[in-house]
Amino acid sequence: MVPAMRADSGDPTSAWGEGPWLEPEGQVEIEAAATLKARWPSLQVHAELEPASTIVPDPTSRTVIAREVLGQLTAERRPRPLEVDEEVLGRGGMSVVRLGRQPSLGRMVAVKELPTVSDERASLELLREAWITGRLEHPNVMPVYDVAVDETGRPRLVLKRIEGVPWRLLMEDPEEVVRRFGVSEAIRWHLQVLMQVCNAVHYAHSHDVLHRDLKSDNVMVGAFGEVYVLDWGIALAGKEGVFPAPMGIVGTPAYMAPEMVSGDPLSVRTDVYLLGGLLYEILVGRPPHAGTSIQALAWNALVSNPGFPEDAPEELVAVARRCLSRDPSSRFESAEAVRRALQRALELEESNALMRDGVSTLERLEARVGEVGTEVHDLYGACSFAFQAALERWEGNEAARAGRNRARRAMVEHALGRGDAAGAAERLAQIDDAPAELVSRVEDALAREAEERGRVAKLERFRSDLDRSVAQTARYHILLAIGVIWVSLPIIQHFTTGPEHLSPVTGAVLPAAYFAALSAIIYFRRGDLWRNRYNRRFWAAVLLTFAGEAIFDVGMLVRGMSGLDALIADLAWRGLAISMVSIFVERIVMFAAMAYALAYVIASVWPSTTLLSVAVADVILVASLAVRWRPRAG
Repeated sequence: MVPAMRADSGDPTSAWGEGPWLEPEGQVEIEAAATLKARWPSLQVHAELEPASTIVPDPTSRTVIAREVLGQLTAERRPRPLEVDEEVLGRGGMSVVRLGRQPSLGRMVAVKELPTVSDERASLELLREAWITGRLEHPNVMPVYDVAVDETGRPRLVLKRIEGVPWRLLMEDPEEVVRRFGVSEAIRWHLQVLMQVCNAVHYAHSHDVLHRDLKSDNVMVGAFGEVYVLDWGIALAGKEGVFPAPMGIVGTPAYMAPEMVSGDPLSVRTDVYLLGGLLYEILVGRPPHAGTSIQALAWNALVSNPGFPEDAPEELVAVARRCLSRDPSSRFESAEAVRRALQRALELEESNALMRDGVSTLERLEARVGEVGTEVHDLYGACSFAFQAALERWEGNEAARAGRNRARRAMVEHALGRGDAAGAAERLAQIDDAPAELVSRVEDALAREAEERGRVAKLERFRSDLDRSVAQTARYHILLAIGVIWVSLPIIQHFTTGPEHLSPVTGAVLPAAYFAALSAIIYFRRGDLWRNRYNRRFWAAVLLTFAGEAIFDVGMLVRGMSGLDALIADLAWRGLAISMVSIFVERIVMFAAMAYALAYVIASVWPSTTLLSVAVADVILVASLAVRWRPRAG
């Protein structure tokens, strides 16, 4: 009959108690109960042991090398340069650690020695610990400086003095971790400590040494963050990865691997289990095995099915579950593999933390889409940076990838709302598998923007075509050159020949001469004077005015009209032609058109004033255009 389980607690009975019992359910529980019954004699002697205390081995079969070392030390019996104080730094089940000083080197040390009352076996165990620890020269292993004997011949271990605290105390006080080491999240700091423990254990395994008692009390953290694995007193030495069968149950019940209770062969995967126990303690706040009795602890170690809080990081829980597998072959193959898994899990957790920060910022961004100002772009930059950093730490973080796409879609919406189709298209191109509806909206916006650009370009070309500033300086100089001649000629004629003696031939030749001269100037300066619609219309109108006047005068010459009558008629033609120019090309010449019309009326009533009327109207025309075209400074 295998032991049963208590219905209210699930713990197996001790030899075997009283109360209501149920038969265990499941093959694992049945096997564990059978194993526990068989191993009970080895456990019963430790029934009063505290869960976090170490069960030490029987030293009978572990003394060959230690006896040899002790013989050498007692044979020498020479004084050692060591001063030991009464101050106690710590106590163990078999030893006490005091503060010491090496005068020859002027340094403070820790001295591990036996209690006043001790036997030879205790001395041999202490020396064996020194021998094993001395083989492990690693930055994360407490170094052994020397082995000495006191005045009575008892051995002493001279160790590095660490000014720090046991890791367990820091696990129990996350705020102290934050205060002492300035970290933002205590769990990440603990994981980094655990990775250093993995380094030390992997190094020990490479030297065929199993620690067998990895727990937070056996890890010391120095004032500057140094990590040391302590207490190799029950370490097991092997050869080429093979370790001798354990004699009895050895280790700390709250952390023990199933094979440490069952008596099955130990391997490096046994220490891997203990590393998983430390990870469990980081995540849950207590060792993996709980119970109020040694039997309950052993039962939980055999079953090895600890639970995890629902809010524990998924990646770290997966690592811990694998380390704490009941079957050693299902665990990580080495402490280094555990360290790498922790490193990867830490990177994944950092990635998820960055992703969560990005989502928080993204929600603020989405609430402000379409607003004016730089805040939207600042928020987009912040969440994009967070998502990108998350993906750099873990490329497979699909939540970060989805968040980045959400941020880009938000900026597409922002750009569309602001009428920036090109900006929306740029963001759209960065989205993985953009929704068809969003693609269609951006394409429509681009089409509208292209159409609008076409309209703007046409308006710009039209504006440029009507820009009177084009070739303005050239027009101004041509105006002055022709205007002087045009204004002065009728005045000279008035005071020389007078209006009565005007020749009809002269009236037809002068407009033709103006037409020819202006045509030659425009041709040679066509790059400026013919460049836009304003210039082309103006000069075409002027040339047509001169041409029309010449043709008009030739007709009057054929009809036999006098030169004076032809000039008076020319005033009417000029008024009409210039009024058309004022309507379609340059409004300012309307004053000149009115002046030519008035000159026509005055000349018709008082013919003797014809040439002076022509000169006045010419002056008004030239002055009007000179004011309009006068080059502006700068």
